Amino acid sequence: MATLAVLALLLMAGGVWGIIWLSSASGEYQAAPGCEVGQTSALDSLVSDYETDLDQPIKGLSEDWREGHECRWVTPEDGSEIPSAARMAIVHNSDHSKGDGEDEATSALREAAEGNSATAIDDLGDRALSWTETQSDFGWGCVGVQLSNLFVLSCYTAAVDFQASQSIPDEEAIAGAEELARETTRQIEDGDF
Repeated sequence: MATLAVLALLLMAGGVWGIIWLSSASGEYQAAPGCEVGQTSALDSLVSDYETDLDQPIKGLSEDWREGHECRWVTPEDGSEIPSAARMAIVHNSDHSKGDGEDEATSALREAAEGNSATAIDDLGDRALSWTETQSDFGWGCVGVQLSNLFVLSCYTAAVDFQASQSIPDEEAIAGAEELARETTRQIEDGDF
């Protein structure tokens, strides 16, 4: 992990003294990975024969020190599998005048989980929380992970039948989201972002 380093060098050349301050940004990552980082064996098993429904930069981030990608994968409408879907957001936070990237990633995790009765997850990233949320009367399991100066949000849902009459139980949705989050986090940690 990059740390803030202040190095003072005393230079003496021709009677001139100089001090050079070197610093590096906090946070391990230089950019947000694209959606391909979430295309893991976990995604293959959770959303069979998935189609990419959304793969784009996140629009509307008002701060210029944030950038990210949003992703969504779904079973094909004419597919032979029970409908399921996964979505992901990956946000990179740079240092800026009012804070550092790691603090911003922590804040993003807190804000995403706010009001959702979040539960801490051990041994995943620097911090991780799970919760459920409802969209269009369907329950989603979500896992947010702070990984240095990255915030990664993975959510998963599936129907109980082909008619999509209701979603799977919350515990199953959270377990699927956690499986996706763990594999994606490993991909990020093993990559060069």
